[in-house]
Amino acid sequence: MLIGKGDREAVVRFSSRALRALKDYLRARAELDGSTGRPLASLPLFARHDRGAGRRTRPISTTTGRAIVHTHVKQALGPDALGSITPHSFRHYFVTTVLRGSGGNLKLAQELARHRNISVTQRYAHLSDDELDREYYEIFERRES
Repeated sequence: MLIGKGDREAVVRFSSRALRALKDYLRARAELDGSTGRPLASLPLFARHDRGAGRRTRPISTTTGRAIVHTHVKQALGPDALGSITPHSFRHYFVTTVLRGSGGNLKLAQELARHRNISVTQRYAHLSDDELDREYYEIFERRES
């Protein structure tokens, strides 16, 4: 469970790959946070371990999240790509991936993305030119057969 936008509770689902990464992270983090004397369950899931946080265990802020993405985009794609991928890009990727994997089930994408309004989900969906071409020809070539 997590508390999301508007203080709404939500169930968060993780793939087995994500669960393995999360467990690895928590094992490594236990070494850092174990000395606080506080139970790990009482600490933020994703914590800062930088100089600014000091000895306290603080949650990652939106600014820190942006900086993490910025650093990795720069490392992976170079400085010219900065700004092309933001933390919010992952929401767009998630919705588009759900739609592709579910045969376009917009209601499923809406529920998994926790959007109140389905029109928001529609704005998150992105199709490539190849997908548009393939579907267009599938529809209209079939019609002419």
